Amino acid sequence: MRQADENRESRSIREFGAFRQYWSQSVEYPDDNFGNNHVWMPISAIYSWPAVRMPLSFRSNLRAYVGSGPDDGQIDIDETTQVTIDDFHMRFHPRWQDYRFEESDHSLLISGSSGKMGGDYSVRVRPMIERPQDV
Repeated sequence: MRQADENRESRSIREFGAFRQYWSQSVEYPDDNFGNNHVWMPISAIYSWPAVRMPLSFRSNLRAYVGSGPDDGQIDIDETTQVTIDDFHMRFHPRWQDYRFEESDHSLLISGSSGKMGGDYSVRVRPMIERPQDV
């Protein structure tokens, strides 16, 4: 994995902030996320990497640190029976991965590159909560 420069890291943190801001308007956004430096939400994820032709879709929980400090923007996706830390990256950080808020479908696209995944990979995350109205 290559380390991002400060501009890329800051951009990824802003993109993650835009993603969180959009979904915080949902009536189903977890109340305990407000005013907290740790947030979580149920998600649908699509993992793509070069070793497979078909991306892997699964449901899990996203947990993230949101606050000033070295862990700002760190995202953890809970392991499932399909996806474990032994075979997949489940922790992401804007220092090592790029985050992009996709306004077209309101997902967060996390991308990176590593030997563990056989090169470039991406994880598209979309909360499994009701979409905000009139946003």
